[in-house]
Amino acid sequence: MAQLFSVVVVTHNHEHFVEECLESISNQSLKEIELVVVDDASTDNTNDVVDSWFSRNDKRFVRKVAIRNERRLGVSKTHTIGVSETTGDLVKYIAGDDLLCVNALEEIARFVSHLSEFYFGYGIAVPFYDSLATGTRVFTEEIPRSRFLKDYGSDCKRQFRKLACFDFIPAPSTFFSRRAIEKIGFFDEEFTRTEDWHTWLKFLLNDMNYSVLRKPIALWRRHRQSISTRSSISPDRSFLEDQIAVIDKYITPNISRLNCLERYHVFCDRKYRKTMAEGTERTTSRFLSKVYLAIDPLMWRRIVEITTSGSSKEIRLNSG
Repeated sequence: MAQLFSVVVVTHNHEHFVEECLESISNQSLKEIELVVVDDASTDNTNDVVDSWFSRNDKRFVRKVAIRNERRLGVSKTHTIGVSETTGDLVKYIAGDDLLCVNALEEIARFVSHLSEFYFGYGIAVPFYDSLATGTRVFTEEIPRSRFLKDYGSDCKRQFRKLACFDFIPAPSTFFSRRAIEKIGFFDEEFTRTEDWHTWLKFLLNDMNYSVLRKPIALWRRHRQSISTRSSISPDRSFLEDQIAVIDKYITPNISRLNCLERYHVFCDRKYRKTMAEGTERTTSRFLSKVYLAIDPLMWRRIVEITTSGSSKEIRLNSG
């Protein structure tokens, strides 16, 4: 557990959130931490906040680095820049608006130390949002659900089948071996809006299985400026096009790995995303996209899960 742990913080216009993110890293029980903050051309005061925080926490980390993109490069390229700068054995990346859970890095290091082989893994993410109206921090149901907290005996082929059908791995809770991600060529920079699904598929296609840590790792902030939140509220064409490209590049060429029902699901899923992307403003297109969901048996269970999600937990925010 004495190995160096690298944390990469990726920011873009996170001036109101990044200090809390950095504090959650500084407060980790693990001492041997390398911190890399890479900013993707923020237009607000994010970099000033980071610089100020760095100056106040000069001796906390084994090494700390701040990198600034002069122009917007997108999430995959920015993640590659950040991870390429690391020197630790283990890497955890986190968006500048999310938070690490207490002792998360120590939990990961302990977990990995008991594995004979480790490439990449994920834990539990806890979504939350701050309610200004009630002065509370609202925590919603943990993700992924219990049926996705299985490693299937570290079987890459079975893991690929599951992940090809549903992108169930919550990016905020992921972690990986520095050596493993370098071996697969880091993040696929073709994708500017997403950095996660295609990367996990690429690991599996290179016979690098995922490991599952069944403990909370990150608090995933939900707010209207985040890509994931915006895309869940209303269709985001570029986000959908990225997902279609992931299917075309990493799943369709390997469709023979899937059974008939899984292949049918991939067909329906691509049709759904394509219809949504081509008609983000048209009611008829949205209706047609829902038809593709309705004729896909693998989506029925998913829809039930979403509509029967658990209750929220509220914690009052400090007034100061």
